[in-house]
Amino acid sequence: LLRHIGHLDSHVRQIVATTDVHSAFDNAAPFLTHLHALRPTSLIVDCGDFFEGSGYYRLARGTIEREILLGLYDVLAPGNHGWSHHFEPDLHRRTVCANAVDANTGDALFRHLYIADIDGRRVGVTAVIGQQAFHSIPAAQRAGHCVTDPLQALREVILAHAHEVDSWVLLSHSGFDEDRKLAAACPFLDVVFAGHCHSDQY
Repeated sequence: LLRHIGHLDSHVRQIVATTDVHSAFDNAAPFLTHLHALRPTSLIVDCGDFFEGSGYYRLARGTIEREILLGLYDVLAPGNHGWSHHFEPDLHRRTVCANAVDANTGDALFRHLYIADIDGRRVGVTAVIGQQAFHSIPAAQRAGHCVTDPLQALREVILAHAHEVDSWVLLSHSGFDEDRKLAAACPFLDVVFAGHCHSDQY
């Protein structure tokens, strides 16, 4: 349920996060050029909803998004938009989520943790999807899936891997208000990258 990054260990100095891109590629060149330039020294992560929301997705059915994610990103959190794409083998290998499980067996749908060396620290990157976000996934796409309490799931991951990790980073697709509650309840988290915000507040 975890993966160690190997090829960039000695050079990674920072985490760069995106969220809710929603297939907005009308003026993508500056965005993609920036990520490409940062890639040699950065762990690049996404907090969900990279897919759906524009004609690019409707016409290419995720081909563009998949190519970008596989070419530039290291770790992905699943969002309510594009949920099914995260089960494609190549994207599934990059996706983490601590609280998404099989509704019948309780088995994890994704690995729980990605560990990277960042600027000399062992950093554990995990993710959660909020209940509201999960239930906004079309029912047919989430059939046989469910989510557990994010707080409990996070505590279990931290307890299981505390001896391996110096710092904890959460990619959350829950909404800003929910993420503030999670941050307050989880003092062990060093950084929370928030997605699914739908808010005017930064």
